[in-house]
Amino acid sequence: MNARLAVLETWEQVDEFLLNLSERIGSDKAPKLAAVLESLKKQEVETQEALADLKKKLAALPNSVELINSLGSWFEKIGKLDQIVDLAQAKAGSPAEQVAAAKEAEKQLKALATEYKAFSLSLPASPGALFLKGQLEVIRLREANSQNLIAIEKRRQKELKGVRDLMAETTNGLACLSETERQGSIAATLLGRAASAANAASPTKEKDDECLQFLTLALFNFAALNARSDTASRLAAIRSSLEDRASALRLSAAGTRQIEELINNGVTRLAMFHKGGLKPETLAQLIQALATAGIIPALVLR
Repeated sequence: MNARLAVLETWEQVDEFLLNLSERIGSDKAPKLAAVLESLKKQEVETQEALADLKKKLAALPNSVELINSLGSWFEKIGKLDQIVDLAQAKAGSPAEQVAAAKEAEKQLKALATEYKAFSLSLPASPGALFLKGQLEVIRLREANSQNLIAIEKRRQKELKGVRDLMAETTNGLACLSETERQGSIAATLLGRAASAANAASPTKEKDDECLQFLTLALFNFAALNARSDTASRLAAIRSSLEDRASALRLSAAGTRQIEELINNGVTRLAMFHKGGLKPETLAQLIQALATAGIIPALVLR
């Protein structure tokens, strides 16, 4: 920061920095807010319909009663979309923040709608409890990832509010500059205004004194703004990247648990068969016959 301030010599450099920062964090004006919120509403309806269709298909399964009895709590863990939508509907920040939140919420809702539809299409006619539990856990983890990303966006907006306030205060403080002064150096302007304010005979004494105070405060605000810059947005990008990696690890762990449960279930059944007198060679012949008939993949779902 000290290095950047050391080379700050003109008001044009201040204006350029403010413009550049505004582009990096996004403008605080959002004329398309209504259209963005309308698009979000449509996506919310589409996602809710995809979720309702999934639940309808699950309820229509021939073994739905058995599945609900064994996986009741898992059905209750999916479909919690309120946190995603609520962020976009909040009006605590500027219109720009609300637009950014609405776009992020729409993105996450669209991703979840795709997950719900894919689950519905891949649903077997009579799925086993282990298979269904694994798929429900994947859906739950996807929803958790979306909620975490929304929380990161919410934190970014909160941190950006202070930056936008400093930008507004700095811009307002520079409003007393004339067009000629804006093209000149900072030192020359401050010295000229100070000399005029100190001259009792100057007709612009009060005006220059007031402007000098505004400019001094604006430079203090600019120093704080220069220190913060777009740190909030860069930190949000890092947090989002870390969350995506963590989500990938959680999904991988869920897949590993599903495979372990399938293997444990198969080992338990093999032990039961062996205890009942089934010989290993007989089992090998049975598996060979099932593989030949193409029935083996269906057993994995049970």
